[in-house]
Formats: sequence, structure tokens, C-alpha cells
Amino acid sequence: MLFACLLVAFFGCDSTFDASRLDNNLENTEWHFERAEAADGEVSHDSNADRRASITFGERSPNSTTYEVNGYNGCNAFSGRYSVDGDELQFIQIIQTERACMEVEARIEEVFNRGILGARSFSISNDELVIDAPAQSVKLRLVRVTGG
Repeated sequence: MLFACLLVAFFGCDSTFDASRLDNNLENTEWHFERAEAADGEVSHDSNADRRASITFGERSPNSTTYEVNGYNGCNAFSGRYSVDGDELQFIQIIQTERACMEVEARIEEVFNRGILGARSFSISNDELVIDAPAQSVKLRLVRVTGG
């Protein structure tokens, strides 16, 4: 009963309570690239790669409404900021290293970057994060990294 009262106090008396509001928090989460669905073909993570493409959503930047983000796009490291409003997602001021990539790495990097830079929305279901970049015709699918 106390838990129900706390939920009502936290979410108000809105009769359209959406349980996903509890689970859609990206802050302080890490995700591994699983695959991307793109207009020019599907791309999966390279199981032979030394390192898997990934993204880590960090904490809110001081005195800002944006959050820190960093990761590895299959070939290069990147960092920057992101903003989130409901299920809307946007990456801002993304910078990356510029090392030369092998063909498979370059393809993962290209599709991953299109997904990140064109991101407009996201959804989380179970331990899967889907980042949708409709203008780039890309959907990134990532799995949550759990444990230490």
C-alpha cells in the first residue's frame, strides 16, 4: 500500500500512467551495439573484433540540461553530449578520433555514426535500446551491459 501511495505521489493522479517512464532513463547506462537496420542493408557487430561498438550515457553536465555521452563506434572513440525529452533523443557536439579503419570496421562506424548523428527518438524494451534516425534510414539496436 505504501508503494502505491509513493507511485501516486511521484506520478500524480494521471490515469494514463505509463510504466515505461520508470525504465526509459538513459543516464548512467552502457549499451553494446548488436545490429543496425539501414536502408542500404543490415549491419551486425563484428564478433571477431577486438572491441565491440558501444555507447555510455553519462550524467547531466554541470549547469546544463544536456548529459555527457561517450563510446566507441566500431573504429573510433567518440564523446559529446545528448539531450532527452520523453522518448526524443538528440546527440550534440559529437567529436571522435580519426584512426584509419578496416573495411568491416568502417561499415559499422559509418552506420553507427548515421544512427547517432541522426537520432530523433529511442525506446527501451527489456534490455534492448533502439535508437531511431529516420532521416538517415537507420535503426540502431543495442543491448544493455550489466554487471561489473
